Amino acid sequence: MHQVLRLADYDDTPMYNTRAIVRMTQVKAPRLRAWERRYAVLTPHRRDDNAYRLYSERDIAIVRWLRDQIEAGMTVSQAIVMLRSGKEESVARVMPAPTAPQNVALGAMAHELFQAALQVDEDKALRILRESLAVAPIETVTPEIIIPALHMLGEAWAGQQDVIMQEHFLSAIIHAQIDAIWHATSNPPDGPLTLVGCVEGELHDLGSLILALFLRRAGVRVSYFGANIDTPSLVRLVKVMRPAAICLSVTLPEHIPNAISAFQQIVQIGGVQLFIGGQASLPDSDQDIAARAIYLGADSGQAVMMIKRTLGRI
Repeated sequence: MHQVLRLADYDDTPMYNTRAIVRMTQVKAPRLRAWERRYAVLTPHRRDDNAYRLYSERDIAIVRWLRDQIEAGMTVSQAIVMLRSGKEESVARVMPAPTAPQNVALGAMAHELFQAALQVDEDKALRILRESLAVAPIETVTPEIIIPALHMLGEAWAGQQDVIMQEHFLSAIIHAQIDAIWHATSNPPDGPLTLVGCVEGELHDLGSLILALFLRRAGVRVSYFGANIDTPSLVRLVKVMRPAAICLSVTLPEHIPNAISAFQQIVQIGGVQLFIGGQASLPDSDQDIAARAIYLGADSGQAVMMIKRTLGRI
């Protein structure tokens, strides 16, 4: 149960500067400014003789409530939707109407994340990711910040820069952040089940984890199995669980035979829609499998829509 927030019980007189509200709420100033800029959820005032923001008791109550919901597993976007929806008593009558947020320089944040990786600066990388997630959903942060930063590292490597360790460093940080959101996102209790993971031998699982997260947040019931799925174990599980769909990721060409073997055995079971993700593709020579498997592109958002449309026809 989420605690009811009665905003009408709190004074709206501007009294507290940023340092005071940070001390009282334990929410850092960059996150406060991000919430204010992106969602217009706070209403600080500026006095004529003072350029500093001044917050009210009501602002403090909102910040504490948002902090508690996020610590309980909600995203800031979900918490603010609840705050504005009227589900919380007295909120609908007191909260200001949403306004269009100012543009957030996501491209600049992608470059900053790339620079943090080059410097192997964990604190800076985490700050950039957390601030970006405070102002935009993961479905926006991924294509606008995370993927471009990883591409910049790839381009640096192609340009003969020795950035292999930096790529591993940044991938590990991103993976941990995505994993935390995944475990904080509830799985739908019903509906067609989709299994997501990487084929046997495939260790690059960040893309498949992102896809699984996007699917779950889009309302698809998902079970995620990570990297290097043992084919015989997968086949046995499919026989027991009878999922509606399976999405396997294969990035390296040497793992294509494992994908073909898995798909061939699953086809024999029947009743399962096959999806393939990752950079590698199945050879046209195996026309039976190629005809049955739907290829997902590099855009995770488009992949989610494709999978949902297919599941809707099952």
